[in-house]
Amino acid sequence: PAAEAMATRERQANWCRLFNEEGDRRRGTTVNRAIGACTALIRAGHEGTLDLARSYIYRAGAYRAKGDGTRAAADFEAAMARGRPNAEAYVLRGTVYSMLGEGGKAVADLDEAIRMGPPSAERFARRGIIHIRNGDARLAVADFDEALRLKPGHAPALAGRANAYIGLVVTTESEELLARALADANAAIRLDPAMPRAFVIRGAIHAFNGEPHRAIEDFDAAIRLDPNRAGAYLGRANVLWATGRPQPAMRDYDMAIRLDPRDAQAYADRGRAHTDAGSEILAIRDFDIAIGLDPGDADLFFHRAYAKRRRGNSFGAVDDYGEAIRLRPDFFEALMARASLYATRGSLYNALPDVSAAIRLRPTHAGALCYRGDIQSAIGFRDAALADYRAALKADPGNACARGALNAQPGKGGR
Repeated sequence: PAAEAMATRERQANWCRLFNEEGDRRRGTTVNRAIGACTALIRAGHEGTLDLARSYIYRAGAYRAKGDGTRAAADFEAAMARGRPNAEAYVLRGTVYSMLGEGGKAVADLDEAIRMGPPSAERFARRGIIHIRNGDARLAVADFDEALRLKPGHAPALAGRANAYIGLVVTTESEELLARALADANAAIRLDPAMPRAFVIRGAIHAFNGEPHRAIEDFDAAIRLDPNRAGAYLGRANVLWATGRPQPAMRDYDMAIRLDPRDAQAYADRGRAHTDAGSEILAIRDFDIAIGLDPGDADLFFHRAYAKRRRGNSFGAVDDYGEAIRLRPDFFEALMARASLYATRGSLYNALPDVSAAIRLRPTHAGALCYRGDIQSAIGFRDAALADYRAALKADPGNACARGALNAQPGKGGR
C-alpha cells in the first residue's frame, strides 16, 4: 500500500508539472487532469514529491491556461504565502493580474521580477506586453528595446515592439513608425515562422496600411498555426467587415468571442459592426458586456452612446457620453458628440460648454469653431459667432461652413 500510494503521488506530480512545462502542446487535453492532480497533491501535502508552493504555482498555470484568472491569482497568492517567491513566480502572477485587467498590479510584479534579476530579455518582453495592454505604448517600446539589447534577435520582443509601434501609429499617424512596425514583424516571422502572434500583428499592420488581402493572408496563417488564436479571428473579422463581407466577418467575431469570452475588445468590435448594420439592440448588448469586462475604457461608453443615439435613446446616450468624458476628460470626440446631441434636443446652453471645452483641447479645429459659431448665432450671440467663424476661416481658409456663414452676414464676408 505504501508503494502504491507513492506511485500515485508521483503520477499526480507528473500530471501537475508536465502540463505547465508542455502546456502549449497539451492544452485542451490535460488542463483538467493537471488541475485535479495538483489539487490532490495540495490536499495531501505531497511530502517529498513537490513542495506545496510549487504545486500551487503549477495549478495556477493550469487555471491561467483555462482562462480562469481569478483562481489562478488566488493560487499564486497561496504559493507566495508558503515560501519565498522567486522571480518567475512574480512574472506568472503579473501575467495573471494582466489577464484580470489589474494592470497596475501586473506591472508591479514584473518590476519586482526584473529587480530580483538576473537581467532577462524575457522579463522585459513580458512587461512590454503588459504595458501594451495598459495602453502605455511608449513604455512598451522601451521594454522591448531593452529585451533586444539583452538578446538580439529575440523574436517575441520584435513582435511585441511591432505591436507597440502600432499603438503609437494610431495616435501619431507616423509613417516612419508604421514602417518600423512592419520591419519588426517581418524580422520576427523570419526568426520564428511558427509564431502565430507575429502573423496576427503583421496582419494588423497590413490592415492599417490598407492592404486587406495581405492582412487576411497573415490572419489565415496564424489560424493554421493555432486554430484557437482568438486574436487572429478578431483581426480577420474586422478586415472582412471593412471590405463588405458581413457574414464571414460575423462568424469570425463569434469564434473570437467563443475562444476568449473575456476579451472586451472582441465584444466592442462586434458591437460596432452591429451598429453599422443597424442592429442597435445587438450592439448595445455587446457594449454592455464589454463595459462589464472593462469599465474603465472610455471608448466603450462612447460607442454605446452612439448606438443608443441611433436607437432614439438620447438620454441614455448623454449619460454614456458623460461617462466617457469623466473617464477621459480630453476626449474631444465625446465632447463634440454630446454637444451635437444637446443641440439636436434644443439644449443650446448645454451644448455650448462642451464645444468650448473641445476647442480648448484643439484651438485651431475649424469644424469645432464653426459649430460653436452656429450655436452662438442660434442663441443670439452674434459678435461671438462672427469671431468663431473668422477663427475657423483663419485655421482653414477653405472651410465652407465658415465662409458661408460669413458671406450670409451683410458687410461681414471678407472682413
